[in-house]
Amino acid sequence: MVASARIETPTGRLTRGNNRLFRSATWRRQEAAISLFIDLETVRIVQQLSKQGIESVLLKGPVLARLLYSQEEPRGYVDIDLLVPPFEVEAALRLLAGQGYGDILASEIERAPHARTLRRTVPDGTGAVDVDLHTSFHGVGVDPKEFWRAIRGEAETLAISDSEVAVPSTRAVALLVGLHATAGGAARAKPLADLDRALGRLPDSLWGEAFGLAVQLRAEAWFLAGLDLSAEGRALVARCGFSGARSATALLSSRGSPPTALGIQRLFETGGWRNRWRLLARELIPTAEFMRMSSPLAKRGLFGLLSAYALRSLWLAAMLPRGLRAVVALRRDLRRTQ
Repeated sequence: MVASARIETPTGRLTRGNNRLFRSATWRRQEAAISLFIDLETVRIVQQLSKQGIESVLLKGPVLARLLYSQEEPRGYVDIDLLVPPFEVEAALRLLAGQGYGDILASEIERAPHARTLRRTVPDGTGAVDVDLHTSFHGVGVDPKEFWRAIRGEAETLAISDSEVAVPSTRAVALLVGLHATAGGAARAKPLADLDRALGRLPDSLWGEAFGLAVQLRAEAWFLAGLDLSAEGRALVARCGFSGARSATALLSSRGSPPTALGIQRLFETGGWRNRWRLLARELIPTAEFMRMSSPLAKRGLFGLLSAYALRSLWLAAMLPRGLRAVVALRRDLRRTQ
């Protein structure tokens, strides 16, 4: 278990140790300051995109904070999740590059298929702000153009820093909360807290609408896997009679399976031996950008980078049996339920 995590923020580097510190008054003040900075940066980016004729929808951050949380129990956020039309993503990337944002990962294999993560170092050099530029979302099976039409077509507006920003409808937020919980898995507290809040605050009728949207977007497998992480979510599924196909990748993710299990499953699902070899090679020897993003050691010059590669090889060798066991156990469970 990791005892602490370092977070790069616009106001500097904050170290989060245990939950007591995370809930402390000092942390809350810093978290509020970070969220305010993110709000201002969000509005600035949205306005810049709009000036170029590029629409956008803010997916998380203040959207979840306003809908699911209160002033007494606020939800902070440290990055920006923006959905843009897939046919405008290159223009949006060029605009953000002009604002000082650059891709964290250069390799297409290492990037998430639904978003590009961009980072900008703040002028004083004390921290950085990240933008996840989405064209889709975890677990969505339809074409990004269809996802954009569905989300933008029923979008609402939210007042942020005296500006109006497009945000998903409430049923779409409920869907995204369920999908994000699946992607985070049982080990990540924040997506699960969002899910618990949503289950406690939103009526069954709205969850029914969210499930209808999940079916429309071919995301029901990931949505149901997310709801299955919570006792209240399982009760909701039983009450409303939600059912659908199950996804091995979604179930592995929701179970908090080791990354090696997800890698093995991804290898199985990748078509063509050439593509599989490319994926396997990138998993075994990631790009230097990926290593520097995932390992502090890799940032310490050439020797640190080579050491990080060596440690990764040892870690993969140690984790491979756990990943194989997780995949085998899942396939056994799926056979039992067929």
